[in-house]
This record gives sequence, C-alpha cells and structure tokens, in this order.
Amino acid sequence: MEKKMSGTSFVIAAAAVVFVLLVSLHCCDGIDLQKSNAAAASTFTSLPRQIAPGLHSTSVIRAELLHRDHMSSPLGSTTPKSLSDRILEAVKRSIERRDYIERNMKAAAAAGSGLESWVSAGEGEYFMEIALGSPPQTLITIVDTGSDLVWVQCSPCSSCFPQTGPNFEPAKSKTYRTASCDDRLCLDLPIQSCAKSGCIYEYEYGDGSMTVGAFSYEIVTLESSGGKLRSLPQIAFGCGQMNSGSFAGAGGIVGLGRGALSLPSQLSPYISDKFSYCLVNLEMSATKTSPIFFGDIATAQTSTSAAGLKYTPLINNPKHPTFYYVGVNGISVGGQMIAGLSAQTFSINTVGNGGVIFDSGTTLTIWNSNVYTLILQAYRSAIDFPIATGGGYGLNLCYDTSGHPSAVLPEMVIYFDNDVQLHSPATSMFLSAEGDVKCLAMLGAVTDFSIIGNLQQQDHLLVFDNVNQRMGLASANCASF
Repeated sequence: MEKKMSGTSFVIAAAAVVFVLLVSLHCCDGIDLQKSNAAAASTFTSLPRQIAPGLHSTSVIRAELLHRDHMSSPLGSTTPKSLSDRILEAVKRSIERRDYIERNMKAAAAAGSGLESWVSAGEGEYFMEIALGSPPQTLITIVDTGSDLVWVQCSPCSSCFPQTGPNFEPAKSKTYRTASCDDRLCLDLPIQSCAKSGCIYEYEYGDGSMTVGAFSYEIVTLESSGGKLRSLPQIAFGCGQMNSGSFAGAGGIVGLGRGALSLPSQLSPYISDKFSYCLVNLEMSATKTSPIFFGDIATAQTSTSAAGLKYTPLINNPKHPTFYYVGVNGISVGGQMIAGLSAQTFSINTVGNGGVIFDSGTTLTIWNSNVYTLILQAYRSAIDFPIATGGGYGLNLCYDTSGHPSAVLPEMVIYFDNDVQLHSPATSMFLSAEGDVKCLAMLGAVTDFSIIGNLQQQDHLLVFDNVNQRMGLASANCASF
C-alpha cells in the first residue's frame, strides 16, 4: 500500500529539500573552509584520538544547568515570576511537548521514517554555557537528553533566529575545521550531503524546527571539578547557518542522547562516557543552578550522595536509539501497589512504541493512558480531601486542602529493574494551583510511551552510564552540591 504524507510532513520534507539545495550552494559563504579540506581528512578520519592534556579516564568535568526561569537564563527576567505563574507555564509546556511527541510518533510511523528528535526543540527547560574555539567564544545552549547533535548558530548566517549573545564566528578561531565527507561522524548523521567545502548536515525536530550547516570540529572548553578549565579537542558539532524555529533564546543545542554524535559519547576518548545531573527543586530553580557532571561521578569531591546509588539497566529501542529507556515493573501510591501493572505494561513493542524514558526537557511526568487511569484511581482511593477543579491548569486530579495547612499527600514509588526505586514525595508530585488547591503533576498520553519528567527527578542524582548501559539513582540534596 502506498504511504501518504500528512500536510505537515509534506511541508517539512519539502522545506528540508530546499534547505539542502540552498546549503550546498550558499551555506558556507564568507567562512574560510578551504583550510579544512586536507587537514580535516587527515586529522579527523585517520588519527586516533588522544587523551587531552590534564584529563584521564577518571576525570570529572562539572558545569552548571540553568533552569529556564533562572534569572541568568536567556528567558530570565529581572522581575521574578510568581511560583504559581511558573507552574502554570510549566504545565502548558508539558502539554505542548506531549502533543508534539504524539503527533510526530504517529507521523513517523505512517511515513516509515523518523525525525532526528521527535520532541520540540524550543521549550528549553535547562540551559548550559559552552565555549567553542580558540580563543574560546561562550554561548548559551539548550541541554537535551532527547537528541544527539551538538550545534550552534554560526556567522555569517543565511537564516538565523534571535539569540542571547553573538553567534559563534569560525573566522575568529584558530582551531576551527570542517569535517570531510568521509568522516565517520559525518556518516553517522541522519541526513548529510557533500559540498566542495566538506560535510553538510541537516537536523530536524518534532516541532518543525531545523538546523542546516557545515559539520565541523572545534575545541570545546568546559569547567572541570576543582574549577579548572578543560579544553577538549576534536569535538564534532554543527555550525548552523540556515536555522528555522524557536530555540528559547539559546544559541543552539547540546545533545546528551545515546548516539555517537552526542557530547557524552564524544567525550569518551578523554573521560568516561558517563554524565550525571542533580536538579534542584522547582522553588529554588529561579535562583540556584543545578550541577551536571561529565565523567564518573563517583570520583567527584562533591559526590557524597553517590554512595547510595543503585543502578538499573538501560534498554535499547532500535526505533528510537537516542533515548534513555528503563524497565519499570510497577508503581505504588501511599504504600499500596497498583494492581494490573507489570513489566509487560511498560514494555517496548516490535514497532518501537511503548517503554519509559527519562527526559530532562519535559517538566511533568507523562504516562500512557492505561497506566495514567490506574494512577488516578489509586490517588482517589488514597486521598480523603474534597476534589477540586484545577482552573486553567489543565490537570485532571486536584484536591482542596484548605483548613489543613499540614496536609499530607501520599508518596509515589516507581519500581525499576534490578530492585531500583524512585521515591517521589508529595512535593514532587503535587503542584500548588489556586489557593489551597493541589493538583497531581502528571499527564496521560494517547500513545503508548511514558516519560519521567524533570519535576519527578528533582533532588535525585541521576547517572547516565553509557559504558555499562545502566542508569543510577540516588536521593540527594541537589542544592548542596
């Protein structure tokens, strides 16, 4: 049977063709790429990578994550928003992200092909500073566990969106090089073409945003444990010169996914292919940063909480290999296991649907509709407070706790493979809406996927260990790191 594209898919596909044609003709005008031809081929395709000076397999590099509401983020404001306004906006973003995922998973299945990332690129829940080049040029980027490519906007730019701060300027760097067309990471790109100047990349996101430009190599500078700056050579990235969409004021995206193009994967020749983060709670996130570590957290001086780490295996989904899937065996609410849930409920089927992922870019946890219905029933059975409406928040289960200033709501526990548990107190599960109304911070999805969002991850150390294909969890006071 002939497959037909939806209107949206057709527009995106047509735009992609136009972008690639334009890039092949005009992408790299104004940038001296000729110096990259022979040098890039010899430097980046035939020589093995060496450990960067001052780094070794047990080194740990620390950076800081800025929540989108943080005063120093591209979206920050000198006039702080109220917590209730921040919550309302977070709920709306989570609903939009769920809807993007549902539409694009369906579209990808119907077309028989997938987008590079079926999530929206523009929400920007967390940002990170990254320095490129020699001398270093600092940019603010979105951090995304749901995609692989590292890319930034470059000048000169044929089509760029507004961002905080200047674009990266390759002409001002002594170490910028484009990748050759037979470069191994160029060949790992989902969509690539070959121009006279070298490898050209194209990367699409689920909301129709895209970036196209020269696939390149550059020195990346990050701050390591102890406050020292570490320069990492030969990091591949997209030098975007034709970019469309909204990226929350950031200058690009740092992909933290499981693919070869992601920053953690590329750091593996220098330090261990592991990264971890610890997200401060929502109330503190407007003024405090959250630490992210590249390397083995067990060697970090600030990792006293690492002693409580327990690991659950990561699960591979061949249809969506970027994402961090884990096995879930059950859920309890208020100490009572929810009947009807088992490992099979959360399994990935033969066409790649289903499963549970951890995602830094989604605020609220999203469960597939069957699981979500059972969770709502469990909370209704465990809570005696009067049911209330959530007003304009769009959440399905709210309670009026007026007259009970010390109201205690039940804890949720998610049970993963290898006897790993995620304990989520009411502070991570219920958001304060209007007055004394508290709403369950979860959403249901029509499709089979489930996402554990960043609200439920807060005040936990999460370790993404790609070396041993596992994920670690430990309760932690993230503000003390």
